[in-house]
Amino acid sequence: MTGLWLLLGLSALLLLLLLVPCRIRAAYHEGELTADGRWLLWRFVLWPLPEKSPAAPPEKKPAGKPAAPKDKKDSRPFMDWLQLINDLLPALRTALRRIFGAVTLKQCRITMTVAAEEADQTALRYGRAHALLYTLYAFLSRHIHVREFAVSLSQDYLSGPEGEMADADLLLLISPLALLAAGFRLLWQGGRAYLRFAS
Repeated sequence: MTGLWLLLGLSALLLLLLLVPCRIRAAYHEGELTADGRWLLWRFVLWPLPEKSPAAPPEKKPAGKPAAPKDKKDSRPFMDWLQLINDLLPALRTALRRIFGAVTLKQCRITMTVAAEEADQTALRYGRAHALLYTLYAFLSRHIHVREFAVSLSQDYLSGPEGEMADADLLLLISPLALLAAGFRLLWQGGRAYLRFAS
């Protein structure tokens, strides 16, 4: 009986931990993009990626018998692959809807100064920046939860192209529990479609 209570307690603790959202923070300042994440006590860097150590030179294979050509008898016709993709699309659509539902844009603040060589070019770029940013806002608000989306746009007619600048700060909250549920659902439905395809 004690083991059962212990198992239930651990399951409840795991469920509570999975309810804590993962925080993804991204920033664009002075032409540099940085992004990092945090979940509970873990922190991880998303961008810039850590530099990889130089790879060791590949070892030379000893001369021997040439590799046997691959047997192409098991290759499937293209229509079978199209059918598999078609079978996976509903599961993928459902999973993506659930994943997007697990994402909250808690904060998005964009400050931008638009400038160009001529005044008419500056005005055109200003209008284009407005259109792009609010198209982005419409897309995001249709697919994820948006709490704050603040944009500050201004025009600089005197400095020329050098006067153009942009800063952005972004904070995303992602529910690990919802992501796991969507992943398991996709794995279950996609696995059944693949088994039908492989049989």
